[in-house]
Order: sequence, then C-alpha cells, then structure tokens
Amino acid sequence: MVLAAALAVGCGRVQTYSFQTGAPPDRLPELAYDEVRKGSYVDHHDLLGPVQVELSAREIAEFPMILAQGRCYRAMAVAEDRRSEIRLALLDEDFVERMADEGKKGVATLRVCPERTENLLLNVDGVGSRLRVVVALVQQPE
Repeated sequence: MVLAAALAVGCGRVQTYSFQTGAPPDRLPELAYDEVRKGSYVDHHDLLGPVQVELSAREIAEFPMILAQGRCYRAMAVAEDRRSEIRLALLDEDFVERMADEGKKGVATLRVCPERTENLLLNVDGVGSRLRVVVALVQQPE
C-alpha cells in the first residue's frame, strides 16, 4: 500500500477534502492558478474546484472523486509560492498509486482517461513545505 508506506516514512497526516465544500481560492493563490489554467488549459471545461487548501509541512490533502469512462481529465495543483515543490498523485480505491507528477516550480498536473468509471483519490503533497495550494479537475474538450 502506497499510502501506508508514505505514512510509515513520516510524511505526516492525510486530510480529506471535498471539491463541493472546499474553500474558494484567496486572491494570490487564485492568480497563480489562473496563470496555469487560463494559459495552457484555456480550452478545458471546469469540472471540480478550484478549491484552496493549506498544507502543513507534513500533510497530504486527499480529494475523493469519480471519473467517468470515455472522457479525459486534467488534475491540477498550483502552489501560491511558485518556487515550491509540489507532488500530485492519483490513487485507486485500494490506495495503489496509478500516476504522479512532481512539479519543481509549484505546478503539478496529471492527465487521466479512465477506461471505466472509477472512484479515485487525488493526493496533493507539499513535499515538506507549508503551502497554500489551489486544486482543480478540468475536463478536456471532446
């Protein structure tokens, strides 16, 4: 189990968040997110979020979500401090990591096109830093 292994090595606690009830971004984190979202992914459709989380140095933010078969999605995590390292991972229902991206400049993205409708977990990790992060899921145009 990836999650158990991560906790065993001292990554800290996992906090579960919801895209439906999460806090909207404050101005500065939103500007950082908009730079990415309205630049590279301007043609994508908003689906979940954006929401803001504040990560402590040893915390992972977890977002449960359901992705539909036959569509492609882009998960994004953008740190307010664009010099920070951030890690985004997608886990299945058994907590097995399917894919991950480590952004060295405060941005991590994952592209996923599920072959069947799935319950997945999106994990955001500040890699040892205290960060304000904006997280969202957008859908690629068909």
